[in-house]
Amino acid sequence: MGTGYLRIQATTADGALPVADAEVTVMKKSGTKIFSARTDENGKTEDFPLPAPPKEYTLCPYSEIAPASISYVSIKKHGFISKRINGIEILDTQTSILPVNMIPLTDITNPVKELVIDIPPGKLLQKPYIGGYYSEPLTNVTKKMIIHDYITIHLGKPDNKYAENIRVTFMEYIENVASGELNPNYPHESLLTSIDELITLAANRICAERYRSRGCDFDIDNSAHADHFYREGGHIYERIRNTVRRISNIIETDYQPRC
Repeated sequence: MGTGYLRIQATTADGALPVADAEVTVMKKSGTKIFSARTDENGKTEDFPLPAPPKEYTLCPYSEIAPASISYVSIKKHGFISKRINGIEILDTQTSILPVNMIPLTDITNPVKELVIDIPPGKLLQKPYIGGYYSEPLTNVTKKMIIHDYITIHLGKPDNKYAENIRVTFMEYIENVASGELNPNYPHESLLTSIDELITLAANRICAERYRSRGCDFDIDNSAHADHFYREGGHIYERIRNTVRRISNIIETDYQPRC
C-alpha cells in the first residue's frame, strides 16, 4: 500500500479571500473520521497522509486494481454554508489539492444546511483504464499564445440551456481539466505536452468564438465529446498545478486575444 496526500484550501469571494479556522474532516465513505483539523490564516490545512494503491498501478494498462483510493471531506465554518465533497482521488506519492469556495449565509436567500458535491471520476478511474495517454516526447511547448485571463464554462452540453455557466481563471480551468484527464505520475515531458494541448484547444475556443458566434454566452462547455470535462469542485493534483504554472510563466497574456 502506498501513501498519497490531501490538502484543503478554503476561500470565499470566488477565491479572493482565505477562510481561516474552518473545521475540516477527512473521512471514509461510511462517514468514519480519518483526520480532523482547522484551516490556518491562509485557509489551508496540513497535508493529510492517506492510503493509496501503489504507484505502479497508475502506470499499468488495464489494471484490475483501481489506481486511486477515494476520500470524502466535510468543511464547516460559522456564517457559511457547510460543504461535503465526495470522490476525491488519492494517488500514491501525489498531493491532491482541494479548493473549496465557501458561500456566506448572507449571500443566499434560502440557504441549505449543507451542500453536497459529488466529483465525477477522472479518466484514471474510468474503465477500461488505459495507460500511456499523450506519451509522445515534448517537442514544442507553447511560447507565444495570447489568451483571456478568464474563461466562462457551460456545465453541460452546448444545447442544454438549463446548465449553469461559471467563470474561472483560464489557468484554474486548465488545472482542473488536466487533473481529471491526466495521470500526475507521467514523466514531466509527457505532462508538459498534454497540458499544452489542453491550453491550445481552450484558447482556440475563445479566439475562434466557437460558441459565442452562435449566440451562446459561454466560451467552452464541459462535454468530453466536444471539449474537455471540467469537474466543478474537483481536486487538483499539486504536480499538475506546478506544471501548469510553469507553462503559464512562458505564455504572454492579454485581455484582447489575437489569433
